Amino acid sequence: VWEAASTEILQRHVAALAEDASIWERQIEWFVQHKRYSNAEDLLRLVAANTSEIQQLLPAAQLTVPGTEARLACIEQKFAALETHKQRVVDESTGRVNAQRAPRPPLTFFGVCLAQRWHSNEMVLNA
Repeated sequence: VWEAASTEILQRHVAALAEDASIWERQIEWFVQHKRYSNAEDLLRLVAANTSEIQQLLPAAQLTVPGTEARLACIEQKFAALETHKQRVVDESTGRVNAQRAPRPPLTFFGVCLAQRWHSNEMVLNA
């Protein structure tokens, strides 16, 4: 039972990482269109980190996703393309990037229990 629960939690974690990477890739396109190459590069680093973590978690999550290696290679190509853009065009990046994330429900139903206040204790356990 524990193994099945662990596998399901890992599968949900992999899905959350993939969803965040997808959101960030759409934002990268916007940054490139607006000549904010350093900001796009920051988000691309996050996409690379998530994709790399997904690749490491796949065996434990009992998932197979063909093309993960190719996806990492594509990310490397995007880094090179951004570097080329930065050399040719003035970079209009400003400040830091606020990476948006999809809302996250608890990974397990037990997580809802942890969000409850305990009898006389005012401290919320998931704060």
